Amino acid sequence: MNPKQAYGSLKSSSLFTKAGLLLLFIQVIILMAQNYNISIPEYFTKYIISKTYVDSTVKTGLTKLSIRLDGKIKFRGLYLKDSTGFGIKIRNGEFKIKLYEFITSGRKIFDFINLNKVEIFVSNKKDNIVYFPEIKISDEGSNSFILNFNSFIANKQIKGSGIIHEDILATKDNKIPDHQENLSQLKIFYEKNFKKLADLELKNCNLIISPSKNSKILMNVNSSHLKDGKTKYVIEDTVINADFNESGKNINLNCILDRLTFNSQKQTLSASGISIRVMLTKNENGYFIEQANVGSNSHFLTGKLSGNYDSLKLIYKRLKRSSEIIFTSKTNSLVSCIRYRSSEEGNSFRGFAKIYPMQSDLRLNIGSDSYKLLAGESVDITMRRNVTSVDNDYPTSFQINATNFSPLETPSGNFKFIGEIKSDLTVEVRHAHGVLGKSKVQGSYSQKWNPHSYEFIIRGNCHPPDINNWFKNWWNKIWVDFTFTEKIPYGDFKITGNWGGEAGNSTTFGIIESKELIYKNFKTKDSIVKIKVDENSTLISSEFLNSSKGKIQGFLEFPRKHQLSPILLHFNMDGVYPLNEARSIFGETFEKSIEDLNASYLICNAKGKIKNQTQEQNAENEFALKFQSSNAITFKGIQISNIEGIIEKEGSLTKGSLPRFKIAEGIGQMNFEQESNGSEDTLSFNFSLREANKNAFMNQIILAQKNGSLGNFNTVGIEDQNEALEKNEKSSLSISLKALGPLNNPLQFEGTGMLQLKESKISQINLLGGLSKSLSGLKIPIPSGALTFNELILPFEVNNESVIFDQLTMNGPLSKITANGNLNIASGTVDILAKLNLAGNLPIPLIKNLVQFADPLSRMTEIKITGDYKNPKWDLLLTTE
Repeated sequence: MNPKQAYGSLKSSSLFTKAGLLLLFIQVIILMAQNYNISIPEYFTKYIISKTYVDSTVKTGLTKLSIRLDGKIKFRGLYLKDSTGFGIKIRNGEFKIKLYEFITSGRKIFDFINLNKVEIFVSNKKDNIVYFPEIKISDEGSNSFILNFNSFIANKQIKGSGIIHEDILATKDNKIPDHQENLSQLKIFYEKNFKKLADLELKNCNLIISPSKNSKILMNVNSSHLKDGKTKYVIEDTVINADFNESGKNINLNCILDRLTFNSQKQTLSASGISIRVMLTKNENGYFIEQANVGSNSHFLTGKLSGNYDSLKLIYKRLKRSSEIIFTSKTNSLVSCIRYRSSEEGNSFRGFAKIYPMQSDLRLNIGSDSYKLLAGESVDITMRRNVTSVDNDYPTSFQINATNFSPLETPSGNFKFIGEIKSDLTVEVRHAHGVLGKSKVQGSYSQKWNPHSYEFIIRGNCHPPDINNWFKNWWNKIWVDFTFTEKIPYGDFKITGNWGGEAGNSTTFGIIESKELIYKNFKTKDSIVKIKVDENSTLISSEFLNSSKGKIQGFLEFPRKHQLSPILLHFNMDGVYPLNEARSIFGETFEKSIEDLNASYLICNAKGKIKNQTQEQNAENEFALKFQSSNAITFKGIQISNIEGIIEKEGSLTKGSLPRFKIAEGIGQMNFEQESNGSEDTLSFNFSLREANKNAFMNQIILAQKNGSLGNFNTVGIEDQNEALEKNEKSSLSISLKALGPLNNPLQFEGTGMLQLKESKISQINLLGGLSKSLSGLKIPIPSGALTFNELILPFEVNNESVIFDQLTMNGPLSKITANGNLNIASGTVDILAKLNLAGNLPIPLIKNLVQFADPLSRMTEIKITGDYKNPKWDLLLTTE
């Protein structure tokens, strides 16, 4: 082609031709520009963002923004975040605006929207709370869009696709959106619902949402991974269909669930074959349920409550001024039709229920125990309009009749309850009458619901263990140590508390009048016992308690377990205490402390605290006991009569004062202190006994040793000697001892003492190794009666196993023996040096001196006694003095 000719032809062309060429050139330029991305400078991007958001508390950011003339916009790194760290972030996104529709109609009409990696996050959370890997919306034509997305919300993967009409995406005005408000609303929704979503596990859940007749979205939801432990709610194989009408005012939900499982810490409920139909209507406050039908085929429970239950059905209707729920069931164990109506005037019930307990297999599991929840013939419940109400707050009256009925495997009985239900659903049983087991009672019951407060009032002949299973956590512990006879006590009790409340919230106040009652083997004839259980302690008290030994009054107080008190028991008592019968009522620690004491009864006043003993430390009990007894008691096998005294214990120290008592016809007194240092107890005492019958005293020592009451104390030889003296008419023993040593080992004591024995024929005793008998056999002139002795005076020192003496004196009518040495109690050996003064003990001074001067044996002889106590070796030692 010749360019000159072409230019000439154009030059000579008409105006129309030139205009057409210009338009063609412009179109080419536009077409080229449509495919060219124009990057928006960063400062301009920030300016656009600053004008978009109306609240400076929201931090915003945009890494990159570009546009094309055809309306396509791309961006990267868009985020919004409030001051708490809650926000939304889009990694990459693009959308295309239909420019002509946008310019002509002012509506934000999109050709497509593609978003990648959309995240809703909280800065202090490790994982994103909501994550969309991809969201795509594209124009399908016919004013509709195709939606495809994939998301992860609260550990659940949600995949969806569908068709959305443009009316759902388009807006009616051009107002700048309030993103701060939108973000705030999103945060509120997250805080209110995310925890609930996290507690929900879904397995193959399908949702079909129809927001309009031209729109439909299909979603499949599955939990992506399970949390540690049990999820609270589990829904399996579900189809949910939600239809919106054109205005969005009404929503119809139809749901079919193959299985719904609820898990809590102590209970699991699984229901199958569930169908739900719900109609929701919108008003100025949001959507509310107008009608609902819920039905299920079967239920299975495990945990605290276990067993099976058949089908049930619930119908809900919202009326103009009220709403109502109708519960119906027709199974082998329950036939019922009960309507609950709620209105501005209050709440009421109407209907009936007939329960057949024998057809139910529900059980209540408490710890290691399991009880059948209901047993018996029948329970009939009728609820009707209350025409006898004293005020308008109780619109419902009810009556319950139970025949041969046993809840929680208590003794079966017949019951009748008449009561009212308040508008706030408080249940008041005005009159209750029941006969179960050995009990025949009447009373009332009240139940509130927020909190779950209850109140029992029971009067009548009560056998408390009959209802142990009802209040197993605490009621049965009160009566575990009681034994009830056929004469059932009369009781009057008020019991209050909150079901499932904090430990110690229950309280009990009551009184028991009993003819015969046994508490830890302590049997009473007539008694009035008060019971008080509050948040702090269990108190058992009596001002009148009559036993076979006499009357007593006082109290026992046990701190409640949840108080973690160091005190096991606090007690106070005054009167005639039958010790042998009632030695265990103050607890194991007290019983052990008096195991060496045997007494039919004591007249006493006692108070104190028995403390809990832990592995880390021994309990340091506290008590004070004043007592007296005219009857004989025994302590460590020694019989004591006419005793009175005071014993006090505080911390590790026990002190006692016994100013007067009798042992073997002698008058005694004693003070003692016992110190406990953990592994061993130390005892210090000051004991004296005057003018006791020596034979009777020795017999008690022998008997106590045979019974093991004196530990390792050796009485070998004492028994044989005592047999020789049984026929003596007179014997007087006085002894005093002050000593210190370990309580569990008498052979380790140290101290001093004095023994004085008066007896007509002391010479018959194997004293000083049979010295009297041996000297009688010598061929030396000894005056008649010179070896007869009637008094022994022995000051001594106790040093562990040894009794040491240096001033032993044995006097007779004519002679006397002086000695020093020691006796080993453990081995039964002696080492004594004695001196015999024959006929040197005459009471006339001049004759006494003359006899001693003329007595060569007394002046020249000492006797050495060694070896076995029963058969020692003795030698005469001659002296020139």
